[in-house]
Amino acid sequence: MPDHEKERWFCLLSLADCYHFGSLWQLREDLLKRRFFGYEATSTHRGHPGVSISRTKLNSLHDTVLMLIGSSRRRNRAFAVTGVSRNSPPGKKTFFQTLRPVSVLPEHFFPPDGAASEVERNDYKPHLTETEKADLKKMLLEKGEQR
Repeated sequence: MPDHEKERWFCLLSLADCYHFGSLWQLREDLLKRRFFGYEATSTHRGHPGVSISRTKLNSLHDTVLMLIGSSRRRNRAFAVTGVSRNSPPGKKTFFQTLRPVSVLPEHFFPPDGAASEVERNDYKPHLTETEKADLKKMLLEKGEQR
C-alpha cells in the first residue's frame, strides 16, 4: 500500500478513536507469526482475540497499539473474559495472557488491496464491560504493565 494511502487510513483510524484500552479485536495468525517473537510458526489457527491495553492516542504511523492475546487455555497470569465470540457457549472464558503484549502498528488495521485487514474489530463484543476493564486495570497495575 502506498504511503499516501496509509496516511489516509491513519486519519480515519485516528478519527474513529476505537483502539483504546478495553477494545476487543481479532488478530490474524499471519500477523501474530510476524510480530510476536516465539509465536508457534506451525500454528494453523485463523487467529486469536486481542484486547487493547493502550491508553494513548496514535500520533503517527509508527506508534503502536499494545494488545494481549487471548486463548482458550489459561497460561501463567491471565485475565479472563466471557462472551468474546459469537460461537462460544455461555460462560466460556477467553484468557488474555499478560506475559508479553503484541505491538500492533496502525497499518495492521488497514485492509490491503482486496483482502481483510490483519486486525479486525470484534463486532460481537467490541469492548470489555466496565467491571472487566476495572479488573484488567487492577491486574496490569499489580504486574507493572500499565501504559
